[in-house]
Amino acid sequence: MGDAQYTSNIQNQEKREQEEQQRQNLLEARRVTLRAILTIEAQERLNRISSVKPEKAAMIENYLLQRFSYSNIKVDDAQLKHIIEGITKSQTKNTSIRIQRKRWDDEDDDDDDF
Repeated sequence: MGDAQYTSNIQNQEKREQEEQQRQNLLEARRVTLRAILTIEAQERLNRISSVKPEKAAMIENYLLQRFSYSNIKVDDAQLKHIIEGITKSQTKNTSIRIQRKRWDDEDDDDDDF
């Protein structure tokens, strides 16, 4: 029984390692494609965004990969700014903060109780 469990653990570990290797391969292919799409300045801008807001950078990367991965067009910094603005506008929600102070029934500013 111990041998079967040991074999199962080894198979599970090998499966996890294969999945991790596949994930790493996909990430590397993604990076290579983005390097082919973006100019150096645009890559630097996207890297800065990625360090601050990784989820926003992932959205931008997905958009770029869907839109430009099959073309030979290079996206420069100005085009990337325009794309970022468009994505930001579509994601921005109108939020407002409203502060409501508690009021007491007998609160009167004119009455000074000394």
